[in-house]
Amino acid sequence: MLDQLTLDQLRIFVAIADAGSFSAASRKLMRAQSAISQSVRSLEDALGVALFDRATRVPQMTEAGRSILIDARRIINLADALRVRTRRMAEGLEPELGLAIDPLFPPAIAMDCLAAFERQFPTIPMTVLTESIGGPERHLRSGRCRWRSMRWRPRARPICTPIS
Repeated sequence: MLDQLTLDQLRIFVAIADAGSFSAASRKLMRAQSAISQSVRSLEDALGVALFDRATRVPQMTEAGRSILIDARRIINLADALRVRTRRMAEGLEPELGLAIDPLFPPAIAMDCLAAFERQFPTIPMTVLTESIGGPERHLRSGRCRWRSMRWRPRARPICTPIS
C-alpha cells in the first residue's frame, strides 16, 4: 500500500496556516477551494486527526493542527533542501565537504573560512578534522577528506589544496 501522506498536502496545509483561510490559500496556490478542502481532508485521513475545527463558518486550526504544523514546515524545508542538494550534486558540486586542518593553522582564520563557506553553501554538510602534525596529509591521501590546510605564513593568504 502506498503512503497517503504527500508533500503537496503538507504544502497546502502550511499555505492555509500562512494565508489564514482556505479561500486565501486557494487564491495563493491558484487552485480551486474544493481541491484545497479535499487535500486537507485526505491529509487528516492519512494522519488520523482533525487539523481544523469546521464547526464555525471559518475553520479554526485544532491543537493537533498547530502541533503538526511545526513538523509540516520542517518536512517541507528538508524536502526543499534535498532538492537543492541533489541539483547541486548534478551540477558537479560535492555532496559534502571533508576538510583536514593542520593544528598550527590559525583557528580564527579557519573559522572565518568555514563560516563563509556555510553562508554560500548552507545545504552542504562539513566534516572538519584536526589532529597532530601530518594528520591532514594522511586524511587527504586516504580519501577521508578532499581538502587540507597547509603551512601558514603571517601576512600570506592561507593555502588550501584540493585532491586531484
